[in-house]
Amino acid sequence: MPAGRYVSDTTGATVRFELTDDSWQGLEDLPDVGFALLREFDTLASLSVVAFDGEVFSDPCDPSAPSEAIDDSAAAFMDWLATVPGVEANEATETTVGGLPALTMDLTTQLPPECTEPPWIFLWVLPTVGDFHFSDAETVRVWAVDAPGGTLALVAEADQGADTDAFFAAVAEILASMTIE
Repeated sequence: MPAGRYVSDTTGATVRFELTDDSWQGLEDLPDVGFALLREFDTLASLSVVAFDGEVFSDPCDPSAPSEAIDDSAAAFMDWLATVPGVEANEATETTVGGLPALTMDLTTQLPPECTEPPWIFLWVLPTVGDFHFSDAETVRVWAVDAPGGTLALVAEADQGADTDAFFAAVAEILASMTIE
């Protein structure tokens, strides 16, 4: 993607942000889901901005198990995320994203032994794509925002071996430019 200002309304809110260089690759915007940006930081890293409607997987290893509903607020999302098997989370802290109050939390993942086919930790249900999941040995930073149109999850995921300091600094630059309406 070339450097410049971008706008997406695929999450139910209007998200505006700026890229200051050409090193990011964008994935297709998906209505009612969101968008993602990818970039190499020694290994692949991504920033996803997606809607969270409160529908979560009841079994993090089995996407065919019935889903369950939790409160779709940012606080409930973060509380739930910290309880998912295979996800080690620090305590959520208050911040702002896009001019709105938000919560942020750092996570690491360790795939439970029973999560083998596919080897992912299934988290929440998304329209069109089916799920949001983590892989093994990721370093993750999550922001949850109670935005107009519903809760947004901003998820910065770095695969094992990534330069996480450079990655999180690049994500912070994008978030500093972001507005959410």
